[in-house]
Amino acid sequence: MENSVFLFSGILYNCQRNMKFAISTVLFFAFLLSCAHTGYGSQGSLFTQTRISLSSSDLETSKEGSACIYSILGIFAWGDASSESARRNGLISEIRGLDRESKSYFGLYSQVCTIVKGI
Repeated sequence: MENSVFLFSGILYNCQRNMKFAISTVLFFAFLLSCAHTGYGSQGSLFTQTRISLSSSDLETSKEGSACIYSILGIFAWGDASSESARRNGLISEIRGLDRESKSYFGLYSQVCTIVKGI
């Protein structure tokens, strides 16, 4: 009877140790692969903040509008980052430039914004 108790406690201990290892491994690779990444420009594992010009002109601009989308862990995502939404938010009648700005924190949270410039 005592041998079976020791055997059971040994199996239970190994299962707990294996479970901790499995959870640690999954968290490590989730962090390493940055689940919530921005998909644009250079990516940092800990922090990313970039701004990329997608189109521009030499014409003068007096207004700027932005629209963003957000993601948590690459599981939940919401928002509207369309150029039309950014144009409306900036009260712009004519678009003369388009940028993409992205931020990511520890691969847990990311934000991608469309920024339009115009008059």
